[in-house]
Amino acid sequence: MKISVVTPTYNRASVIGRAIESVRKQGFSDYEHVIVDDGSVDDTESVVRRYQEEDSHIRYEKMPENRGENAAWNRCVELARGEWLSFLDSDDEYLPGALPRVAEEVASVSSEIGVVEFMTKLEVPGGLKLQGYRPGGEWTSYEPSYLEVMLRDKRKGDMHHCIRRDIFSQNPAFRFPDYINGFPRTLYARLAKHGVGFRYVNVPVDIRHTDVSNRNTTNPKNKRSLAFERAYREFLEEHSEGLRKSPARAVHYMLRIARINIFNKRFARALYWVVRSFVYSPRATLSSALSKK
Repeated sequence: MKISVVTPTYNRASVIGRAIESVRKQGFSDYEHVIVDDGSVDDTESVVRRYQEEDSHIRYEKMPENRGENAAWNRCVELARGEWLSFLDSDDEYLPGALPRVAEEVASVSSEIGVVEFMTKLEVPGGLKLQGYRPGGEWTSYEPSYLEVMLRDKRKGDMHHCIRRDIFSQNPAFRFPDYINGFPRTLYARLAKHGVGFRYVNVPVDIRHTDVSNRNTTNPKNKRSLAFERAYREFLEEHSEGLRKSPARAVHYMLRIARINIFNKRFARALYWVVRSFVYSPRATLSSALSKK
């Protein structure tokens, strides 16, 4: 099997049919659609089950309790059987002809490439905004370095991710951090650091809708939580050498950590991170402080 479309969901009964229909209309048969329900309490299960009765490509599992978005992504990975995984949120949809294009592109890459990322279209007032492209748009595909992946350089906005399935078995650390919801850059930067090749493709394949809440869990992406403080600290430590190439990005994370600690009334810790950021790069710290005004 070439492609596993993987979709975590939570309380998306009103919109998950749109995602499923967009997969079914692709005119492509060499795929499965793995849907992991992170403990929904609405009618999400009955909606998916109705589609499953009609379509043998759909595989559905409901987790016994809500564990969070990243845990659901990890379970999708564990269940998938395709050679490549294509990540589709349950409130989004593929553009027409997307899966055949994805299959064509992943079939053309060398064995060194483990991640292929495509452009997306974001729903905004008045239409759709192209995301993920490199400024200038003069290229058809591009293979970024570790630093470009880690720093999200030469790209704007979200991209559609496709990952070779056997990558996940190469290292137990190749997982989404399940103690937070979001911050997938943790995984992608780690893959790039360990030598997994990336390719960016200058073609949009999905629409990112904004017509429902972005909550894919009972524990939403609270970027003021101490879990995110931990994630940012670990990111700084893991990529300390690479971040020296971009002091502003390192300071960005240090000041995020400081703000989280202020929010949680851990003022001594907040002061430590402000001082640390200033020692690391006075110029970047002052620039960041002035830009917030």
